[in-house]
Formats: sequence, C-alpha cells, structure tokens
Amino acid sequence: MPVYRGNKAKIYFEGELLGKARNVSVDIDRSLEQYYEINSRKASRILQGTALITGRLEKAWVDITYLSLLTGSGALSTFDLIVEVPDAFDLYLYDCKFSKGSITVPQDGFLKEDYEFSALTYGVAEFDPCAGISGEFIDQPGFEAQGWACSYTQWKESTNPHSGTLCLAKEVWNDSEEETVQEFPSSFSADSVTTFTAWARGDSSSDILKIQVTYSDSSTSSHEFTLTTSWAQYNFLPYLTAGKYLTKLHLISKGTNYDYLYIDDVSIIADGVEKVWDGGFENEDWGDLHWDGTGSLYTFGGYLGNCCYQISKDEYVEQTLDTVCPVTCLTEASLYYRGLGGGCSGSSEGKITVTYEDDSTTEIVLGDPSSWTQIDFKSTLVLGKKIKTIKVETTFGAYSIDEVHIIC
Repeated sequence: MPVYRGNKAKIYFEGELLGKARNVSVDIDRSLEQYYEINSRKASRILQGTALITGRLEKAWVDITYLSLLTGSGALSTFDLIVEVPDAFDLYLYDCKFSKGSITVPQDGFLKEDYEFSALTYGVAEFDPCAGISGEFIDQPGFEAQGWACSYTQWKESTNPHSGTLCLAKEVWNDSEEETVQEFPSSFSADSVTTFTAWARGDSSSDILKIQVTYSDSSTSSHEFTLTTSWAQYNFLPYLTAGKYLTKLHLISKGTNYDYLYIDDVSIIADGVEKVWDGGFENEDWGDLHWDGTGSLYTFGGYLGNCCYQISKDEYVEQTLDTVCPVTCLTEASLYYRGLGGGCSGSSEGKITVTYEDDSTTEIVLGDPSSWTQIDFKSTLVLGKKIKTIKVETTFGAYSIDEVHIIC
C-alpha cells in the first residue's frame, strides 16, 4: 500500500489547466487476484488486481472564471491531477471524483476545506534530476581571471593605511618574492617621468620592498628599499633608465620574517599625467595575470594556461556555484594540485571541502605530490545531495591549485 505525498499539484479539466493544490496525498492499494489458465481449475499464478486509488486534496485554488467557461457552471465534479513528488517523479491521476460529489467553488476560487477523492487510473513519469543541467559549473577553473574568493591577504583592509581606508598587504616569508603587477595601457618614456614614489611600511625592520619596471624592450630596472615599521615615502625616480619606455610596474615583497609589508599611494606622473591606476588601492584596478582583485595569481607553473593559484598555511580559495549541481548528474569533479613543502618536514597538508545545499559537507584530504597530480573526488560525494560551494585550503605547507572542474 504505497502512499505518495507531493507538495505541488496541478488540477486539470478536459486537458486544460484549471487550478493548483499546495498539498496532495495519494494512497494506491492493489489487490491480488488468482489467474487461471484456460480449461484449468487450478490457479497458475497470482497477479496484481485492480488498483484502489484514494487521496486527499488540501489548500487548493481553482480559476472560477475558466471553470465556468469549461463546465457552464461553477461546480467541479470530475478532474485530473498531476502530483509532483519532489526529486522523485510526477504522479498522474485520471478521472478523479470528490467523495462528496460535485463541489461548488467559491467566487474567490479558494477551496478552504480538505477534500477526499478517488481516481480511476494512474501513471508515473520518473523525475530526471539532470534534465536541463549540463556543462561546467566552475567559473574560471584555470584561474586565468577573476571568479574565486580567497583568504589570501594580497588585498587587505587595513586599520592603518597611509591614506583612505585600504592599502596593499603583501606576505613576507623565507626570502621569497611575492609580486603584484600593473601593466600600463600604453608605454611612456622614462624621460617624461617627473614623479615615481610609493609609501610603504613593514611589520619588521628587515622587510624589503622591491620596485621594478619593465621596459618595451623587455629589459628591467629595479631597486630594493629596506622598510621601517612606520609609513615612509620611497623614491624610484633615480633608478629609471633614460631613453627607455615603461610598460609594467612590479611591486615585490621580500624578507626573512614571516609577516607582511604594506604599500599605499603609489604614483607615477609623466607629462603631468598620473599613470598608475588606483595608486591608493581603494578599488580593484590592479590587473595583469598576477592579480585578480582578491588574491594572487601566478604566470608561471600552471598545469594548463599561464596561471595557477597558490595557497599557503591556513589560507584557502573557494567558489560558490551560480547554480547548485546535483551529485547524481556529475560527470567530473576534479582538480590538479602539487605540494610546495613547508616547515621542518617539507610536507604539505590540506583538504577539499564540498558544501551541499543543505549545508552538510564532504571533506577530501590532499596528499603531498611533488609534481602536478589530478585528484578525482566525484565518487567521494554524497548521492542525492546538491553541490553549493567548493573550497580548497592548506593546513600546513603550501599548494599550487589549477584546473578545478565540477561538470554535469
């Protein structure tokens, strides 16, 4: 005696949609009957007999105008129902009749009582959870442009910028170089530059700001400024090469401590015109492939394309899908990653966290491969769930991440 309950139902009369019901419950009871072969007095098998179909219809509305046009009256006696059983199937009920007989529909169309009914026959249309769902669900899977949120502090709100409300905060760690780049819309002569300055400070007095420019012939000029813990202005003008044309500006952090240095109010004035976009870092105008406005992108070492994403200890990168993706419909759930080492053991540790529409999660532990390795986590996910968010985080060491795919 299966009982089906749906929270959406449509009421039809002679093939025309007439109204809707918020709640419908249906009970289908099949009897069993003996089957006799011809000229035999002994039953050969047991078959399902006629189905007894009964139900209850609650909180319904009927278009009284349309009903009057179709029936010539405001009464409803015979109808068909399509009951949607969420994430399962649609149940079709034909030749339904109210147990009370004909129902006179009020002028506002709302049936305020609950009505029991019976149906003559039924049919089932299985629900396809993947209907209309296909394609890539990840925006910028290769990190070639914006599309991800992250914890990386390349872009940081600071309680102590030199001016305004924001400044650029760059990680300093183990004498590595962390780079932020801005490419100029058009080159300009070093001879035309009258101002080239930046304000900066460090968390420690050993932090170094390296300013570098790239010229149109691909040559560069650079200089390293050792910072103090207070804001100070640094002048790069003496380090430009006369006769060259500037195409890019590089702001590079260096140092041996694990901390941050801060940069603000960068200015290059040539021929009386400011050449730096958003030198105060109040917006997200810093471009090039190193920078996506929220984190650090790298133009080297990607598995595919120019960029990959690097996350260090206690950092993460995540994306909330524009549309939830049913696990049942997945054809691919994977990413490429490699460990970059860290700490005394030289290992990297981290995990992938998939959050579903109901806020439950699945975690996949990452290893420490020294070269690009693909991890396929499709089989780890929970069938019947719908993916809402994917997050990759590092708990020790560092990882490079690339080519993250959720494909239905």
